[in-house]
Amino acid sequence: MNGPFAPMHVLRVLCGAALMLGAATWTQGCTVSRLDRLLAGVPSSSAASFRNGRQGVILPAVSTNETLNFKRRINLSQCIQVALEHRPETRGTWLTVRAAAAGVGRAKAAYLPSLDLSAQAVIGDPLEPSSPQTKGVSYVLEANLGLHYLLFDGGGRAAGVAAAKANLMVAGLTHNAKLREVVRSVELAYYGLLATEQQEGIARQSVRQATEHVALAKARRENDVALRLDVMQAETAKAEATLAWVRARSQTRLARGQLAHAMGLSPTVMIRVAAVPPHDPLEAVGRIQALLQEAAAHRPELNAARAEVSLARAKARGAQSRYWPVLTLNAQAGVQLRKASTQYTNWTVGLGITFPFFDGLDREYAIRQARLEAAKSETDVVGVARDIEMQVWTAFASLKEAAAAIRAARTLVQSAKESVETAEGQYREGVASIIALVDAQTAHVRARLQLVQARLAWYADMAKLRWAVGRFRETAPPRKGPPSAMHSTVKVRLHKTPTPGNAPSATRPSETRRPAQ
Repeated sequence: MNGPFAPMHVLRVLCGAALMLGAATWTQGCTVSRLDRLLAGVPSSSAASFRNGRQGVILPAVSTNETLNFKRRINLSQCIQVALEHRPETRGTWLTVRAAAAGVGRAKAAYLPSLDLSAQAVIGDPLEPSSPQTKGVSYVLEANLGLHYLLFDGGGRAAGVAAAKANLMVAGLTHNAKLREVVRSVELAYYGLLATEQQEGIARQSVRQATEHVALAKARRENDVALRLDVMQAETAKAEATLAWVRARSQTRLARGQLAHAMGLSPTVMIRVAAVPPHDPLEAVGRIQALLQEAAAHRPELNAARAEVSLARAKARGAQSRYWPVLTLNAQAGVQLRKASTQYTNWTVGLGITFPFFDGLDREYAIRQARLEAAKSETDVVGVARDIEMQVWTAFASLKEAAAAIRAARTLVQSAKESVETAEGQYREGVASIIALVDAQTAHVRARLQLVQARLAWYADMAKLRWAVGRFRETAPPRKGPPSAMHSTVKVRLHKTPTPGNAPSATRPSETRRPAQ
């Protein structure tokens, strides 16, 4: 075959098209690698924080191969880790960060030229009267490569990249804020469960003590040294204590379900928690001015509001760039093979300039809108800062009050305990009445419950203060060896809550775990 469609001619055209396709593929590959490098800076999992800004936290160190068995008691760090991995809110904000990172890559793509590859094979009978060949079938094989490159746009691309980076910062800081909210909710639910377990233990002890008082009243009644009324009053006090115990157990089940929900699990999951590490409730927490400064520097909500200002200003610069002309470079090269033993090659190179002369005042309104949005963002920063200051101040004052309440509750418990011992001894000797003994016991139980509530309030207020100043709770640094579990999914072994018929027997009061003083 010696015509224009001989193998050599076809191979030449195909080689030219392959070179064009290779150049386009190489350019696309470079762009994808740049995007991969950009995504490497965003959180690798929904439990990791955004670290491109000033934010950087240490999350609980849990081995990647560790399986949480809820048959055993788990600590607060493990609860937080499960929540960060399983709460849908953290995954949603994490996906938003990755989408914003892709937006930065898309904005940077405007600095690269665009290549368009087109090829076609046409067969037909055109029937052109002006052509020497008015009959017959025409064969055309054609390939073209076009290049378009934006040389100047008045700063529009730079403003777009700045806006995309600011949007990434906003998304990252919003993700960090969501992580802190999850940590705070888990801490509060954890301390709440510990408090209800302590209250259940106190109620259980109260039932035992009331039972002993009933036995004591009956023994005195049998010896004719007490009235029947004493036995009835003792039994009434026992019934009230039993009712309080039933309510306490119900509150414990409810608190356990709330903790499971805060961890992103089903409320039916049976969770048993361990006591928190020892802390001194009366320890110093720092000066309020230092805490306010720390919050101003580390609260992600405030930093996100500042990033919103940068985003609005970048949009304003992008709107102003529309007053400048747009300069582009256009080039095209192609090869065409026809039936009539002819082969054509063509190429063009040119510069194009576009200047928007009049657009119905759209640019003016766009600039005005962008500037007003930037001014609003600056106002929002002031409002967020004031709200954060109030949150820090409230948490600081509440923590001081909780510490003072613990001190007072300790004194009250000691006094009430001595009153019970005195009233019980006097009743045995027949000096005091059963009413005095029941009242002393009730006051003792009330004092112990107040101490539990004061301790819970201190731990909860400490968690709120850490959240208010922008801290994560203090955790141990990641262990050496395998990567931290914040870059992988924590395996959880679930155990359903037993049915009432198969419910385990209540633990003894000595087994009740409570926050350390």
